[in-house]
Amino acid sequence: MKLKMCIFCALGLLITSVNAMSSTAGINCTTQSVVFQNGVVVLNSRNVVRPLVYQFQNIAGQTVQLNHSTGAGMQAGYASNIDPDHMTAILINKNSFFFSCAFLNAQEIPRAVDCSKVIEACEMKNIIYPADPSMLQGQYWIVENQAVNSFNNALAQRGFVPKEQS
Repeated sequence: MKLKMCIFCALGLLITSVNAMSSTAGINCTTQSVVFQNGVVVLNSRNVVRPLVYQFQNIAGQTVQLNHSTGAGMQAGYASNIDPDHMTAILINKNSFFFSCAFLNAQEIPRAVDCSKVIEACEMKNIIYPADPSMLQGQYWIVENQAVNSFNNALAQRGFVPKEQS
């Protein structure tokens, strides 16, 4: 009986460890400035006025489109498609920057979904920013739709180096 209980406990710890490893909110990430509300994800909810890097991981079984609409007529917004088990990173210099989430059908028509159910999002910490000040202005996708195992290398190639790699 004790052996069965030990095996059950060990299995529970293993499952918990695997779930924790798949989460984007690890050592170099914090969710303090990320809020999921009314189906959207809001970044820089703490209204910090400096460049911040956010990462997203698709936890759904199909491609998710992240979309930030400027709401100004035909003016372009920010959109990025993320495949399952892939990640994307964006640099943000604005307060309360929000994204909606959608699945695309065969005709690439978006169907809105609750962001909290299809992505994980966090603000990256312990990152060395590029020395070039022009790389820290505006809002832009740093890395898009990158496999989880090559995400940090792709960030570093763009000049955003996680300190654990420096």
